[in-house]
Amino acid sequence: MGYGAPLASASRYETLGAATGVGTPVTSGASINTFGATITLGTTSFDYDGIFITTASTGNNVSLVDIIVNNGGSDQVIVTTVPVPHNAGGAFIQGSSGLIPVRIPAGAIVRAKMQSTTASATADVMVTGFQGNNDISLGFRGLACCTDITSGAPTNGVTMSSTTQTPWAQIQASTPNRIAGLYWSYDVRGTTGGASLVLLQVGWGPSGSEKLLFTTGFTFASVPVLQGPYPCDLPAGTRLAARMQASGTVTQTVSILLHGLIA
Repeated sequence: MGYGAPLASASRYETLGAATGVGTPVTSGASINTFGATITLGTTSFDYDGIFITTASTGNNVSLVDIIVNNGGSDQVIVTTVPVPHNAGGAFIQGSSGLIPVRIPAGAIVRAKMQSTTASATADVMVTGFQGNNDISLGFRGLACCTDITSGAPTNGVTMSSTTQTPWAQIQASTPNRIAGLYWSYDVRGTTGGASLVLLQVGWGPSGSEKLLFTTGFTFASVPVLQGPYPCDLPAGTRLAARMQASGTVTQTVSILLHGLIA
């Protein structure tokens, strides 16, 4: 039957940071879990209603990238701690996010910086901006980290118990902002889990009284990238948690990372 109208008519795209290969190299600090230099990816030539982020790395380390905008004043972080895909085999791994509906004005400089659990780690980064017509909803102010971070990595993990569902594990004790939509991703903490399907549930509320927000799933051996957004309306100060259940014998500890859209 088809659609009665275009999904996003008169849309256009622009990619910043594209280079030979995947993108512009961004390096973490000379000490572990510290940010390296802020690298310029380019300048926007029109207003963005949203962006896609592509990152790639050969390292087996937890690396987190911030996307920064400067619109003639000071640098403002609009997307925090996006995970860089990696695996224990050390092969070159690339991942792209879904649409992140954050707004960036024309003429703004877009930059990136990275921290990692490995000193002087390098990842390639590029940002693709999107603009729709007047029918599209305006973008959000930013994408905030909704994961507690310690020493550059997620504080808590979920220890798999094969086909038995795990208890709820805290992902963030208290969200700093009101959240309009959640993205999720995961990190296998440097191990290979083998092929298994995993049922993931994300919830909110005090410990022992968690309420289920949404259920999704992933293939344990796949490359982790941002998935979402899952629309919601959670006030600042919300506790977030997750639990998992595998289809096979999986006992590794997995980190779940959550990011939230802020108005």
